[in-house]
Amino acid sequence: MYYDSLSYRRTAENVDQYFGRETSPGSVCSWVRNLAKRADETLRPMKAATGDAWIADGLVVNVEGKKYWPFNVMDSKTRFVLTAYLSPVKTPRRPLPP
Repeated sequence: MYYDSLSYRRTAENVDQYFGRETSPGSVCSWVRNLAKRADETLRPMKAATGDAWIADGLVVNVEGKKYWPFNVMDSKTRFVLTAYLSPVKTPRRPLPP
């Protein structure tokens, strides 16, 4: 439920409603962190097959009156996202991967 865009609080409320088990938002946060850690440990050794051509995509978003530029770099064939970076400037200071 959390990964389907529900907050920790709403996820806890849904667990209580569907399963009759009172759960705190803090417990849901711990579950998500533990799951993310296990997923990272499982997936980190796997290597993505990427080609020589990558695409860098950037656009501007307005957050509370300030401009930010999210950049995504992906493989042109597989569309595998290689990195994502949120920059407060149009030209990112952090170099994108080669």
